[in-house]
Amino acid sequence: MIEIWSDGSSIKRRRNAVAKGAWAFVVVIEGREAHKQSQFYPEGGSSGKMELLGAFHGLLYAYENYSDIDLTLYCDSQYIVNGLNDWMHRWVKRDWRKSGSQEKIEHPELWKDFYFLNQLINGTYKWVRGHNESKWNEIADELANSTLKNRSHENVTK
Repeated sequence: MIEIWSDGSSIKRRRNAVAKGAWAFVVVIEGREAHKQSQFYPEGGSSGKMELLGAFHGLLYAYENYSDIDLTLYCDSQYIVNGLNDWMHRWVKRDWRKSGSQEKIEHPELWKDFYFLNQLINGTYKWVRGHNESKWNEIADELANSTLKNRSHENVTK
């Protein structure tokens, strides 16, 4: 069984500034870290978008490297877990619109990518409480935050 632990982080330095963000994931196989990855986004890095990207890239990595194995994604974002388990199938039927509205969901292109990838994998999606002493969740959180802090500082000082 493959476990993917994902997280995202974002920051705004000034009131009207564009948010910077980072996402991360950790792949765990048989209780051991097999791979970890993170990426910095200098613009447009909302917290929700970074959470989505961390989960998506974790699933994509697992699909590309372990395609015939069941996997579980652990995420501290209920939005993502509920989206993957329940809402996504309703969004497809409503052309990626919110319930009872003509308004598009947030980040529809990312959710469309999730939908496509979800058709190719045997995934289970579980919510974990953030900052609750879950070893792998804390590692994913620290990786996203350190990537954001290191790169944000770099960009500010250059």
